[in-house]
Amino acid sequence: HYILNNLFGEDGQLLHCYKNGRATIPGFLEDYSHLAMAFMDLYQCTFQEQWLTEAEQLVDQVFKNFSNANSPLFYFTSRNGEELVVRQTEVQDNVIPSSNSTFGNALFLLAKLTGKGEYAKHADAMLNHVTGSMAAYGSAYSNWLILLSNKTFPFFEVVLTGKNTLQNKELIGQNYRPNTILAGAESRSTLPIFEQRFVLDKSYIYLCEGNSCKLPVENVSDVNFR
Repeated sequence: HYILNNLFGEDGQLLHCYKNGRATIPGFLEDYSHLAMAFMDLYQCTFQEQWLTEAEQLVDQVFKNFSNANSPLFYFTSRNGEELVVRQTEVQDNVIPSSNSTFGNALFLLAKLTGKGEYAKHADAMLNHVTGSMAAYGSAYSNWLILLSNKTFPFFEVVLTGKNTLQNKELIGQNYRPNTILAGAESRSTLPIFEQRFVLDKSYIYLCEGNSCKLPVENVSDVNFR
């Protein structure tokens, strides 16, 4: 909430610094990418759809201000930032994952939660742009390889509905499943991932892969991730 209240301009752009009551410097791609991921983590912790909305607004700003007409990858600096001789594109992962690999992962996850295929298609294009370099220097593409793994191997959407949603989330969260994303709602939601998945007075758990779901169950112990 501090970030939302202090580090956004009136035009919806994220700002990089806050000091003496004033926010300055247009945000960099890494600011947008990591904050979008953080908002999606917050959504999965709370199931408050505000955080998905905030993540999507960040993504839309990146497409608006960081796009490269000649590449699916994005510039590190905004078109509204300081005018540079060359706008760099950050690709390789280091101690901190690169801004582009983080944004690619954000697009992949946001597509799962919102049902917007255009995000997934762009994540594919970004990944395809760098796969040729991975074999020669794998450690510099570790975050890209997470995205590749999630697209190559089973990746599950766990959809929780009904009054026991938060309890079921806590039970599912007792096991670490990095190839899983959670969506939940105690009452009806307009998000496409919940379409036709609410049953009156029932708390259901749907295990889905690529938007194709197994029959719902009521107990976490009956969810089969195999």
